[in-house]
Order: sequence, then C-alpha cells, then structure tokens
Amino acid sequence: MTNSTRDESLDLWILKTLESGSASEVEAARWIRSIDTVQFKSEILSEALEALAGKGLIESHWGFSNNSSRVRYYGLTAAGLQHLSTLQPHPRSTSL
Repeated sequence: MTNSTRDESLDLWILKTLESGSASEVEAARWIRSIDTVQFKSEILSEALEALAGKGLIESHWGFSNNSSRVRYYGLTAAGLQHLSTLQPHPRSTSL
C-alpha cells in the first residue's frame, strides 16, 4: 500500500468518524481502531486532521473532555460531507 493510498484511507476513516458528530483526536483514533485493524501513529492522525482542515473538509474548536482537560474537537464541514458522499459507493439504480 502506498503512502497516498494509506493517506486516502485514513482520510476516509476520519471523515466517516466525524459524519455522526464532533470528536476529539483520541476519540477518532479509538473509533477507527475499533472498526478496522489499521495501525497508525498518533502523529500521522494529527497530520491527517490538519491536512483535512487545510482543505476545508473539517473544522475544529476547543472544548473540554470528561475529565475537564482542554481538548480540540473536530467536525465535518458541508464541503467535507459532500466530499464524503463522492467517496462512498452509491446504490445502483435499477430500471424496470
């Protein structure tokens, strides 16, 4: 698997993670690892989040975790949702 393919796969997982709502970097990593055996370093996830934010596909805001630590949360933008819909397979239309 090339770096480009790996990056695209991680980008897709991040966008899918954020499709249901905002998540911190730690929450996103847990979710991605819970549904796939993908292994990545936290630095790679941070870089991917920054790259997606730079493309305008996600946005971030500061909030507080359950233990009152200050954390950055990421959410999907309208452009990110539209981009995600182009990456996911669409059901085939059937003609009768």
